[in-house]
Amino acid sequence: LEQLANPLLSLLRKIYDFAPENIKTHMRGLLLPSDDERTQPLGKSNTLSAYLLRFSTSPAAPNLRETISNLLFELSNRDATSFVRNVGYGFASGFLMTHDLPVPENALEAWSTDSHSSQGQVEDPGEKVTNVNGVEINPITGQRRDMEPAGLEMEMTDEEKEREAERLFVLFER
Repeated sequence: LEQLANPLLSLLRKIYDFAPENIKTHMRGLLLPSDDERTQPLGKSNTLSAYLLRFSTSPAAPNLRETISNLLFELSNRDATSFVRNVGYGFASGFLMTHDLPVPENALEAWSTDSHSSQGQVEDPGEKVTNVNGVEINPITGQRRDMEPAGLEMEMTDEEKEREAERLFVLFER
């Protein structure tokens, strides 16, 4: 698969570079996740974009993974904020880190429709969610918030948060 798909994906990237805007829009519509796919976490459906996202994290095909991530990044106009918005942090983070592209600090703020941000009040960016066509989106999975299963969020006590922070600190120090 890697030997057959890489040239095709590279060709799509080159076509996208030279295509007129209406063709670019059509390609984005075909290859990027649609609003309909956001009823479940991105990459879980049986669409072309879901297959591309799943292959973009495949450890068995590193060249294919890189080519797909590059294609999705280019379809996002080579903009880290748009890339994260289109595919979610889960799929974008590895590509951004390996290419020394920082995840934009304002990524969550840019999509928030919260009225507090327009009044100059600063909120914790972790509390904000993305917004696509007026619908709140989980920034990690790309799934619509209103379609997420209820009751999965378990609140941690301050003691549990502290233990988890220590555990992560030790892991990062290694």
